[in-house]
Amino acid sequence: MEIDKEQLKENAENLKQSGAEIGSLIFWIAKTYFGDKKKTMPELCDGIVNQSKWGRIYASSMILKKITEEDAPIAVPALIEALIDVEKSVAVNAASALGKLGSKAAFSIYALKNCAEAHLAEEARAAAESALSHTGSQIELGFADAVTYLKHQNPFIRRYAADLIAALGPAARNAVPFLKEAAKDEDSSVRSAVIKALGTMGKYAAPAASIIVEKLTLDNDMEVKQEAILALLNMGSAVPGVKESLVEIASSSDKELSEFLLGNISKLGEDALPMLMKALKEGTATQKRKAAQSLGELGAAGKDALKLLEEALMSDDALLRGIAKNSMHKIKSQAGIF
Repeated sequence: MEIDKEQLKENAENLKQSGAEIGSLIFWIAKTYFGDKKKTMPELCDGIVNQSKWGRIYASSMILKKITEEDAPIAVPALIEALIDVEKSVAVNAASALGKLGSKAAFSIYALKNCAEAHLAEEARAAAESALSHTGSQIELGFADAVTYLKHQNPFIRRYAADLIAALGPAARNAVPFLKEAAKDEDSSVRSAVIKALGTMGKYAAPAASIIVEKLTLDNDMEVKQEAILALLNMGSAVPGVKESLVEIASSSDKELSEFLLGNISKLGEDALPMLMKALKEGTATQKRKAAQSLGELGAAGKDALKLLEEALMSDDALLRGIAKNSMHKIKSQAGIF
């Protein structure tokens, strides 16, 4: 039988690499186990996120054993990230450690709630529920920390901070100046979460309108642009600059963005009518469908577009005809037209 020398070489290299990783893990475990807690807690907090499976399990158990309230500033962000670990014991230990911190872990309440509702492991859900009885269960308790953590070095935590603020909605409107600054984040997923949070503020996000418009027009990430559109729609056309920006996007050469706007623009109410009517008359096939759909969502406010919708019933596009017919029914029903 012919020996595959290249395969043997690859196997040897894999064994060598595995041995090095195991040796490194054993050395790290020994160092953190016997070392001074003040020095090793930061390493354990890094390990609970970045080590291999057994390293994360070990780190989570050691953090649970050693953690005190003074460790909260460094431990809470790491424990929040560990709550979504696929390893059940890591998530359980992380939740339990947060529970030990009590009110010092208020920033984690939103994450604990998510863990209690959505983690795949029943034990992790139970541990999160138990932790909430110690940390408190009101998300707003973590608001002050969320504003601070918008500048955390870890993009996961910056994103989580924005999500926590978004969950509070208008009640967190004092965060608008901080979100405005955070909208410049180098990480696109953080920018997206921040713009989404601003969108939940509605009219209270008006001071950040300029930065939202900037992200809509200049950002290179489509998700950020889409969140900017939703934020402007939630703010409403009464806020200076909002309507003008949306009108420009509705008829822009960026078809994907224009279609996204037309599909969501009914939130703007009657002010959306001119843009939708123009799209139904002059847009691409997809834009016309989006416009027809949104006109129906306007209800009685869309009655001035009934003639255009009737004309759409003569289109060669069967899908457009069906959408137009359904939208006409909605408008007539809500406007009392028979």
